[in-house]
Amino acid sequence: MFFKQFCALFVALALISCTLAAEMSMTQSLSAAWKDGDKDFSMWEVTATNVCGKTIRDAVFVAESNFNLRNVTGNDIWGVEPTSKVNRFHFPAYISERGIAHNASIKFGYVNKGTASATFSICEVQTM
Repeated sequence: MFFKQFCALFVALALISCTLAAEMSMTQSLSAAWKDGDKDFSMWEVTATNVCGKTIRDAVFVAESNFNLRNVTGNDIWGVEPTSKVNRFHFPAYISERGIAHNASIKFGYVNKGTASATFSICEVQTM
């Protein structure tokens, strides 16, 4: 009996996890690449699209790997605002006020050291 309850809970949590993971889709495209001396840099445009069917008020974009900004003072990432945690960003206030409608997108960009894009995940999605 306990095993069946455990399996049912596990399946329910897996479904919820998949549902939450599908609230926004994300793509990145290379806008520019250049060399400065012996160092490579690349500029990336990120498009995050609302696919959840509700208006999204805010979401957190977490730079998981290969996130090496050329200039760490903040000039090399735009279109999002930093949170209090390192390598985490969220919607600017003016977007959070009206939200992102279903099938609409938010774009942001960054300049990375090297020629590869960073890997981002999306979490803490808040709907209206």
